[in-house]
Amino acid sequence: MAMSRLTFVALFFFGLAASNESASSQSLGIVPGRDLPDWLETWSPLYRQGDFPRHLPSASVATPSLLLPVAKVGLFWDTRNPAALPWEVDDQRSDIAVAHASQDGPYRRPLDPAASSVTQFYGMGWQRVPTQGAVVGRATFDRNVQDPGSVSDVNEPYGSTPFVMTDTSTSALRQTRARLEGAGGWGVGQWGFGVALGYDTRNTATVASPFARRNRAVSSAGTVGIVRGFKDGKLKVGVRGTWSGGKETVNLFEFAQEGFLYLLEGYREVPGQDFIVTFQRQMTEETRSVGASVGGKTGTVKWVVFGDAAHFRQRLTSLQQDNPATDLWATTGGSGGLAFQFPLLRKRATLTFNGRVASLTGHAEQVLPPRTGFDAHERVLDLHTEFRLAPTNDWTAAVNGSLLAEHRERNDSIAKASTIVDGITPAIAVEIGRVIVQRLMIIGGYAIAGYTASGTIPSASSRGALYKRVFAPELEMATSDSRSQAASFAVRWQPHNANAVWIAGRYERLDSQAQTATFAPIGGRNAKSIWLGVTLAPPRR
Repeated sequence: MAMSRLTFVALFFFGLAASNESASSQSLGIVPGRDLPDWLETWSPLYRQGDFPRHLPSASVATPSLLLPVAKVGLFWDTRNPAALPWEVDDQRSDIAVAHASQDGPYRRPLDPAASSVTQFYGMGWQRVPTQGAVVGRATFDRNVQDPGSVSDVNEPYGSTPFVMTDTSTSALRQTRARLEGAGGWGVGQWGFGVALGYDTRNTATVASPFARRNRAVSSAGTVGIVRGFKDGKLKVGVRGTWSGGKETVNLFEFAQEGFLYLLEGYREVPGQDFIVTFQRQMTEETRSVGASVGGKTGTVKWVVFGDAAHFRQRLTSLQQDNPATDLWATTGGSGGLAFQFPLLRKRATLTFNGRVASLTGHAEQVLPPRTGFDAHERVLDLHTEFRLAPTNDWTAAVNGSLLAEHRERNDSIAKASTIVDGITPAIAVEIGRVIVQRLMIIGGYAIAGYTASGTIPSASSRGALYKRVFAPELEMATSDSRSQAASFAVRWQPHNANAVWIAGRYERLDSQAQTATFAPIGGRNAKSIWLGVTLAPPRR
């Protein structure tokens, strides 16, 4: 127990002392942000709001479910209100893992890297503290290599924004990243007060390239929350506010090779820009959001209902002059949803459900020449359910189902181009665990997801070379069907009480189901990962 407490406290104070989430390319699977289940991601103040990045379909999260605890439901885990921690942390757990993953294959979008690999260290834990409090902490450090690299100069090239910076280089890239976050909540009678802080930094650079890139990105975020409990905490009402801000600076250098730069502006056919020796551009972001939620326990059912609103602003400035013009991208939106959990089969199983619907409206403004003309309207419905069977006669199992439905409208009145993309991705993942000898469990899993799409996109035949090279392949992929499958394994050994040592691996394959393709690539994309971890979880008294 002493080791678990020491490990966790170190992680928690890393997260608080270091002072979004667009973790492009840092992933143990095909899709960034899908390494862990949602309930282990949404609590963070760095959780991205006001922006819906577009990703390829994925069969399941990268981490095997049976290596994780049963999903938690509450105002903290589902609505990121840290003031609810005193009611919602009733155990102690620390996880530390090191992982290596890679992905490659021709089925990719133009601004995705051709191949990448990542080595990652991850640690997370939570526990109660004296005087009616609880804390959660997480630290992630990784090193990512893209070789061949991407023509994108920014970390998240497929966000909602129409302003994206690219060039003509595909040199190998190396990126180092550190992400630190923590939350604490304390109870005073029927009141709860909490704060969460997060910090993310990354550096990206080309490897021995005559046309060099240097990218530096930092972001920080904070959340404050208040919760009022009723009926001895069986009913809770809470409000919270979150602020996050970040800055990303791109530097290009010509040493022994000339390159061309493209500052994308919606679907327009912008010309390539040559520059002398160096070019710099800076992107600053700010998100403000507020949320309210109510939750509690009725009989054996834990439940939460929530809603929030967010405003996101991104400013883009070229640093080549004293008073540069600034392009602006702004979105307003909101989300709402519910979560519940209850026992089944005489408490030998647990069913957990969470659903969320979110929407945003985005508007772009350019200063030089002064004009507007790009708008976006996007909606996302995200549903997850998990059936978890507690260990019975040396067997255990987990079945996870999900449904992601996306509707995206983008209109560029200057380029006279409009797109509508509708996609739906149902998925199911099954895992079975078996204790083969005392304290040694073998886990195997399989997951499958099918992406079905429709929409209206412009004919590329009347468009220019840039549109055909950058936009047409992505839009054709977004309106074509595809299928993702994944197989996983894990071996877990519990030498003492609830503590465990484990090793896990996973292989995922994404394949196009389109019969014909004019601009989109053919073939598939593969993702492989393997990791070793330790879980420190003292048994409950």
